[in-house]
Amino acid sequence: MPVVDPSSASNFAEVALEHLTLALDVDFGASSLRVVATWRCRVLAAGGAEAIILDAKKVAVSSVRLNGAPVAHSMGVESDVFGAALTVPLPEQLRAAGSRFELEVISEAGPASSAVQWLPAEQTAGKAHPYLFTQCQAIHARALLPCQDTPSAKFTYEATARVPEWATALMSAQRTAGGAPSPVDGGARRAFTFAQPMRVPAYLLALAVGELEGRPIGPRSTAWAEPCVVGAVASEFGQDTERFLALAEELAQEPYAWGIYDVLCLPPSFPYGGMENPCLTFCTPTLLAGDRSLVGVIAHEVSHSWTGNLVTNASWEHFWLNEGWTVWMERNLVTRAAGGGADGGALYGLHALCGVKALREDITHQTARPELTRLVPSLAGGVDPDDAFSRVPYEKGFLLLSHLAQQLGGDEPMRAFFRAYIQKFKARAISTDDFCEFALHWADASGRGAQVRAIDWQRWLHAPGMPPSIAPFDESLALASAQLASRWAMGQAADGSPADVRGWSSLQRQVFLDKLLDEVRAARDGGAGRAPLGDAELQRLASLYAFGSAAGDQRGAVNCEEAFRFYRLCLAQSGGGTSFLREILSFLKSNGRMKYVRPLFRDLCQSEEGRAAALPAFQAWRANYHPIAQHMLALDLGLRA
Repeated sequence: MPVVDPSSASNFAEVALEHLTLALDVDFGASSLRVVATWRCRVLAAGGAEAIILDAKKVAVSSVRLNGAPVAHSMGVESDVFGAALTVPLPEQLRAAGSRFELEVISEAGPASSAVQWLPAEQTAGKAHPYLFTQCQAIHARALLPCQDTPSAKFTYEATARVPEWATALMSAQRTAGGAPSPVDGGARRAFTFAQPMRVPAYLLALAVGELEGRPIGPRSTAWAEPCVVGAVASEFGQDTERFLALAEELAQEPYAWGIYDVLCLPPSFPYGGMENPCLTFCTPTLLAGDRSLVGVIAHEVSHSWTGNLVTNASWEHFWLNEGWTVWMERNLVTRAAGGGADGGALYGLHALCGVKALREDITHQTARPELTRLVPSLAGGVDPDDAFSRVPYEKGFLLLSHLAQQLGGDEPMRAFFRAYIQKFKARAISTDDFCEFALHWADASGRGAQVRAIDWQRWLHAPGMPPSIAPFDESLALASAQLASRWAMGQAADGSPADVRGWSSLQRQVFLDKLLDEVRAARDGGAGRAPLGDAELQRLASLYAFGSAAGDQRGAVNCEEAFRFYRLCLAQSGGGTSFLREILSFLKSNGRMKYVRPLFRDLCQSEEGRAAALPAFQAWRANYHPIAQHMLALDLGLRA
C-alpha cells in the first residue's frame, strides 16, 4: 500500500475505515441525495493519529459525530478537481494505535455533484419518471459522500435507500430481504436494503434509482433496465453472461467472489461502455446491437471481478494494473466463448490489432501532454485522473502483458502466472512495484528469470508514446478487411456488393472502416495513388454494407461501433460538408458515451463548417451529457471546462 495517493488528501494509512452503514434518501424534486454515513474505524499508525481526514467535493456536511457525540470539524479550501479535505480531530483517548470508534457524517449531494446524474423523465426511455445514477470512478466518490477516496482504502458496507413508491433502487451490493422493498412514509416511499460483504474501494460505490424491471438471465444474474427496454437487454446479454463468468472462473482458477452478477442498462447519457460495479455492472445502451455482436464489453466487466475489484490498483497512477490485465482476460474469454481455442489465434489477433490501432490514435491525440501516455504516469501536482483517461492503460498494459507472456515462454506459463498473481494479491490494492517484484520472483522460480529481467521495464513503464515492442499477432482475419478497404480507396469497388462482407463479424467490419479511414486520411494528405472517396461513394458504401442509419433500415438495429467509424470516415472525407451531417448530429445528440462523442466532436472541429455545427450543438445538448463527459468535451472543444 502506498503511503501517499496524489489524488487523495485522506490519511488512509493512519486510520482505516473498515465498514460503512449507509442511509440514503433520494429527493428527485430537489435533485438531492441525503446521506447518513456511519463508519467503523480503527487507528492503524503505530504512532497514533490526531485526526481523520476525508476527501469531500461539493457536498454539504451538516453533522459529524464520534461515538454518537457531536464533534468539531473543518473543511479545507475547495479545489475544482479534488474538492476539499474534511478534518475531524480525534480526542486523546481515541488516538492510539488500535483504537476503534464510530464516525457518523451526515451530508447532502445536490445537483452540482459530479458523482450523480439526475435525469428528467424526458431523458429516459419510458418518459414517465426521472432517473438517477452514480459514477464514482475515478475520484468522484468524494462528491457522493465524504470518504477515503483512494483505491487503496477498502471497506465492507450495508445500505438502505429510500425512494419514491414507483422507483426501484439498485446498488453495487447484494439485495437483502429477498430484494423486496419495505413501505415507508405511509406508503408514499419505499426502502430497499443491501449488503456488500466483500471489501471494496470508494470508487466502486454505486447507486441507480428509476423505474426499473429485472429479468433473470442466468443462475446468478439478472438484467435490469427500464420496462420498455428490459426485454432487449435480456435478449442481448442472456446467452453470454453466465458463459463468461464460468470461463473466467476456469481461467483464474478462483471462484467468482461477489455472489450475484447483475447487469443494468442505463440511459444513453452514461459516459462509458461499462462500469464494473460489484454485483451490478452498469452498461451503455449502445451495446444493444440486436445481434450480440458487442457483448465483449460484458466480458470485460466480468473480468474486472478478478482484475480490478479483487486485485486493485493502489492509486490511479497504476490504473494499467486494473485495465491491462482486464483486457488480457477479456480477450481470452471472448476467444474461448467463440470456440477459438485456448491459444487465441486469429480472433484473438484481430482484437489485439484493433487495440494497437486505438492505442496509436490516442497517443497521437495526446501530443500536448505526452507524459500522460506513460504506462505509469505521474498524477502529482494536481493532475485530474479523468484527464489522463485514454486507451493507454488498457492497450499498452495489454501489450506489456503480451510481451511478458513471450518472455515467460508462451500462453500456458502466462496463465499459470496470472493464477498465481490472483492468489498472491486478491483482496489487496497493489502498485506497479508490487507487480514487478512478484513477476521477477515468479519467473526466477520458473526458470525464466533471465528472460523477464531482459524486459526494458523502464521504457515500458515510464517512457511516453508507443511501447518499445509489439508482440506478433495473427493478422489473417484483418487481411480481408484491409484488402476490401484498399479496393474502395483505389476506386476499384464499382462491382462492390453485400457479398463482400457476408459472414464477417462486426469486428471485421470495424477493421474495414478503420483501414478505409486511414486510406482516406492519406489521400486527403496527398497520398499517391489514392482516389478521394466522394460523398456519393460513401452513400453507396452505407447502402451496400448497412452502415449508419442504413443498418437500422436493413438490420433493425444500429451497431454503434460501426456507425461511429462510418461517421468518422464521412467527416474525414467531407468535414462539416458531408451529406451525413444531420445523421451524425443526431447520433451525437442521442449518445453520451465518450468513446464516440469525443472523437466525433473533435473531427467535426477540423473544418470551419463542422465547427460551426459542433459548438452550438454541444452547448444545446450539454446538459444531456454526464458531468464527466461535459468536462472532457469542453476541454476538447477549447471551451471553459
